[in-house]
Amino acid sequence: MRSLQLIGFLFVVSFITVSGQDGKIDPTFAVNGTFRLQNELTDNYASSISLFSDSSILVARYLKSSNPVFLKLQKNGSLDTSFGVNGALSIHGKSVSNCVAAVQYGKQCVTAYSDTGGITVQRWDDFGNPDTSFGTNGSWLIKRSGTGVDKVTILKIDQQNRIILCIISTSDNRIYSTLFRLTHDGIPDQRFGNKGKFLVQYPAMEVPMYGIDTDSHGNIVLTGSAKSGIYHNFLTYKLLQSGQLDPAFGNNGIAYYQHQAISYARCVKFQSDGKILVGGLSHIQNPFQDRFTIIRYHPNGTLDSSFGTGGIVYTQFTEDVDVINELLIQPDGRIIAAGV
Repeated sequence: MRSLQLIGFLFVVSFITVSGQDGKIDPTFAVNGTFRLQNELTDNYASSISLFSDSSILVARYLKSSNPVFLKLQKNGSLDTSFGVNGALSIHGKSVSNCVAAVQYGKQCVTAYSDTGGITVQRWDDFGNPDTSFGTNGSWLIKRSGTGVDKVTILKIDQQNRIILCIISTSDNRIYSTLFRLTHDGIPDQRFGNKGKFLVQYPAMEVPMYGIDTDSHGNIVLTGSAKSGIYHNFLTYKLLQSGQLDPAFGNNGIAYYQHQAISYARCVKFQSDGKILVGGLSHIQNPFQDRFTIIRYHPNGTLDSSFGTGGIVYTQFTEDVDVINELLIQPDGRIIAAGV
């Protein structure tokens, strides 16, 4: 039987904590196990984190109304001063709404940020220098598609070193999502979907997407919420490597889970047996609470009744909002859920 470990986090400012294998804070990392950005007087947080092949750490840092900044930490938690300027890569002249980063090829890193012009994707070497062989002169631009500011919610490198990103756009006061796949060199992958992209749609609903995973065959699971007014429900898509919906999953490639008035997903993971874990939040009215929620689907998109109660696990930490933002699966099959 698989066991489940649940971890609740509340972050007031950006910081990173590392634990050793025994589950205790690793005192050899940074200062007593924590790397913390000091003296920030405005909204800022770590929006993504990735590992290089040498166990150094790449962090995307969002700072409200400021330049996107990407930090590289050594394994011991100190800034890698060989990267960018004293360990920080700052893209000047850009006031962004969000930014994310991921590691490609073990040493190179790919970054993406959104501003009023759209989404910019770039690749950098392990010293923080732009890779001009990527895209067009080192970058690829997705021009703004809606009436509001587009946001990149997902940036992932699949097992074939292709780049997958998801963008949320607003048009006519409605939210929709688009999934893009680039080749490893930053060019839209014409073998995926419609000329490199897949438009996420669900009848009469807004569809913000926040979580993604890929398997060794290039299949994709994508999750978020189906939103209509104040009502949100879990919405999960499974795509084949070609970027087409998998007809063997759910209802023509889509699994929809409704729980009272409000429930939404933030993350998703393939298990080694092909089952799919989806994590997020579900709301109950009496008492008024939002709970950690994990759903497990069979590979065909039906709920796995052997997991939790009827395929669902609920966990309450506080009397306020508890939401899962990330899921990890350990080599022994245990599931770690982290959130707020």
